[in-house]
Amino acid sequence: MILPDDTPESPAKTRAGLPGSSESVDEDFVAPPPAYPGPASSSQPSDLEAQMGTHQVPNSYPERHGERRERAPKRFLRALGIAVLIWVAIGLFARNAFTSGHWHISPFPGPHPIDGKVERCVRASSLLQYRNSRAESVVSFELPISADALYIFGRGALSRGSINFMPVEGDPPTSGVVDEKVKVDITTTYEARFALDAVNFCLLERLPGQHGIGILVRHHDLDLLDFKIDVRFPLPRRRAHPFRVKSFETSLPLFQHTMRDLKGVVEFDSISLASRNMPLLIEYLVAEEATLVTSNAMITGTYNVSRTLFLKTSNQNIDADVTLVNPQFFKDSNKGAIDTRLALLRQSRLAIGGDYDVVVHTDNARITLPISYMHPHSQLLLDARTSNAPANVELPLIYAGDVEARTTNSPAEVECDPDAQDPLMRGNQHLCKLTQKRPEWVKGFMGWGSVRGITGAVKVVTENSPVSIASG
Repeated sequence: MILPDDTPESPAKTRAGLPGSSESVDEDFVAPPPAYPGPASSSQPSDLEAQMGTHQVPNSYPERHGERRERAPKRFLRALGIAVLIWVAIGLFARNAFTSGHWHISPFPGPHPIDGKVERCVRASSLLQYRNSRAESVVSFELPISADALYIFGRGALSRGSINFMPVEGDPPTSGVVDEKVKVDITTTYEARFALDAVNFCLLERLPGQHGIGILVRHHDLDLLDFKIDVRFPLPRRRAHPFRVKSFETSLPLFQHTMRDLKGVVEFDSISLASRNMPLLIEYLVAEEATLVTSNAMITGTYNVSRTLFLKTSNQNIDADVTLVNPQFFKDSNKGAIDTRLALLRQSRLAIGGDYDVVVHTDNARITLPISYMHPHSQLLLDARTSNAPANVELPLIYAGDVEARTTNSPAEVECDPDAQDPLMRGNQHLCKLTQKRPEWVKGFMGWGSVRGITGAVKVVTENSPVSIASG
């Protein structure tokens, strides 16, 4: 070992100069030298061991230190788990306290004067039962099927729900008095009872002869309720005519509407179904006038309409089979694809022809509109428009009238077979006259026998995609 000049003398030299020092002193018992400054060399550990002799640190201390280091992660994880549990418990308590207070602070939902006469109001919590750890309430009403108008509406904060139209269960009665009541059952579910206290159902009479049900809920921005509405129509006697409903209306945002096949059970003079962000799914509907409106959801079904049909949605498809019986107006409008199959019928066997006004509008989605049947001597006015997607209309061979197909940056076509046989078997020639034929715009007319028979007008327009009109 090399020591600097200012290093203190070693203990051996000090001992040699002390009076009375014994030369026989055992070196093993000499105290180690004091610490000295400066960086330690690689030989320091061995020198220290030689100087320390038997003065060594007991082996038990490092072992206890290692044990402490091993237990520290466990203590940390245990503390972290306890902290998380406390945080979750406090969060749930605060949420429940705030939610309960928020619901109870809000004013109780009641009918407005514009709602008309209040016949009865029932809280959802008045008939309470628990099923699968959830609070559930079922409230029942009856509406006269012969009323001037029947309606169901929602006001306040409604979650997604469903309304289902169906016949009552069982077989049609053969005799006796028929129950002419529409039964409405409303099932409400929520995870806490205090939320059911915030729901009020009211049986109302808007005007004399107009009966309906209002679902009234407090306005809030917290967890939402869930409603299920079942509307059951009575069965007519066997071999009797279907019941006639003068008017039925719904205004239920975020409610899916489902209608089973009610053919032979009930027919509507007028029906209007309105929702938002939920689909309208119709198995079979018979009505003089029908209006179905939603958004961001599809409309499907089979419709037999004798006067007016209006279907409207956005950003989703309309897929419908439609039978129009001498309607004055038909509109099919949305921002999704339209796949509609039409059959244009007359109102009775004695009727001569009919007038049909069909309007089909959408954006950025295709139009596919085949017309399978059209009664002779009928007038068809059809306007179909879209953009950035193909538009195709197929006319029945019997059609007579003007045609126009127009687009941009894509081909336009009008297909007409001059050699087609007269569907009325009168030997008339099929007229196919194109007065204007450009790659993107074709106009003309088609008919049977003579130009004087032209009565209709069909116009199909799109942009940046092909367009076509075909006859037969």
